[in-house]
Amino acid sequence: MSNAGVLEDLGLEVHRIRDKAAKLEGGDVVFTGHEFFVGKSVCSNLEGHEILADTFPEYPVHSIPLRPPKFHLKGVICMAAPGVMAVGESKWGQRAWKVRVALRYIPFRLWSVNVPV
Repeated sequence: MSNAGVLEDLGLEVHRIRDKAAKLEGGDVVFTGHEFFVGKSVCSNLEGHEILADTFPEYPVHSIPLRPPKFHLKGVICMAAPGVMAVGESKWGQRAWKVRVALRYIPFRLWSVNVPV
């Protein structure tokens, strides 16, 4: 039995990406409870973002561009708690936060994180 079959047996709704050109990795998807932020990276592309938007039409999907060495959006911005977003102080974290602030959709508190690598 496939993983999808097991999930369906548990009563979960499973959506499969059938477009071979579409890429969407979980590490690029941040759900705030009100909207999706999705990294546009080597791991996820606009075709994948469109499928996410089609699957959950009730939630806006916002694309945030990333470049190596940042491969996943969750490496620069994520939900820390309800209403609180943790944002890395790196160039890519600050860029993601600027995109988020420009949307003015749902207010969030910022928790700035500086972690040496």
